[in-house]
Amino acid sequence: MNIGLQIVSLTKDALSYEIFVDKISYGKQLANHEACTFEFEADDTQIIKHLFEIEITGKRALIETTDNVDAAVELKSLTFDGIDVMPVIKGTFTHNFNGYGDHTIEEFGTVVGCDGTLAFDFETPLSYWISKDYPY
Repeated sequence: MNIGLQIVSLTKDALSYEIFVDKISYGKQLANHEACTFEFEADDTQIIKHLFEIEITGKRALIETTDNVDAAVELKSLTFDGIDVMPVIKGTFTHNFNGYGDHTIEEFGTVVGCDGTLAFDFETPLSYWISKDYPY
């Protein structure tokens, strides 16, 4: 399965992100305007639940070194095999206000202003997950 995403910085100071599927890293990137793609090997012979995570980092370091409290990123697009999966994502954003607050779990959103982890479950075969959850 080809997974493509674009995460952009909303300020001049770019944060970093790392992609995980089932706790396996698919690389760390700088949030800029470049799209990122990678291949995820999926068994399409049975229904399997997977965990997709985007770990955002670098905000606390920016606060400590530049006093930039406005740095944020936006998830602009996320596709699985060319299909926009943004409408079917039901997930969470877990963070602790960059180490300055309590552990917090919020509803998955596309704009993130703290270090933390966006996470959601998806299922393969992709056609099963999409047909089950896609809002027609």
